[in-house]
Amino acid sequence: MLEDSFGREMSGVRVSLTDRCNFDCVYCHNEGLGDTRGPMDPQDNEMDTDDVVRFLEVAAEFDVDSVKFTGGEPMLRDDLEEIIARTPESMEVSMTTNGTFLPGRAGGLVEAGLDRVTSHRTPSTRRSRRDHQVRGYDAVMEGVQAAVDAG
Repeated sequence: MLEDSFGREMSGVRVSLTDRCNFDCVYCHNEGLGDTRGPMDPQDNEMDTDDVVRFLEVAAEFDVDSVKFTGGEPMLRDDLEEIIARTPESMEVSMTTNGTFLPGRAGGLVEAGLDRVTSHRTPSTRRSRRDHQVRGYDAVMEGVQAAVDAG
C-alpha cells in the first residue's frame, strides 16, 4: 500500500486526462495554459492511452483500488472508453465531468466499466450561466439524465 508523507494510506488516484474543456468556468484555474476551450486536437502534454493504462497498472500493483478521471473535460478524449475498458478490473472507475457530452456516450462509458460520475458544480440556471460563461444549463441537465438512464 502506498502512503503519503503523513503516513496515510493512498487507495485512490486522480488522473487528469486533458486541460481542454468546452466551458470557461471562473473557478477552473488554467492560468498560463492559453485557451483550453475545446474540442480541439489533443495537446502534446497529454498522456496517450497506453501511458494512462500503464500508470494505472503500476498503481494497482500498490493496491490502489480506485481511479477518478478528471480534466479539463475528460470527455473531450476520443479514447476515453478505451482507457476505461483497459483500467485494471480491481479499480473502481469514476469521472468528473460537466456532463454535456454524456448524451450519446453514457451507455458506452458504462459498458466500458465506468462506475459513477461526479460534476464540478451543482447545476442551477443562474450559477451555471455565470460559472460556465455559456448557456450550458440545458446541456448539463441532459447529461445528468443520460447518466441516470445509463445506470
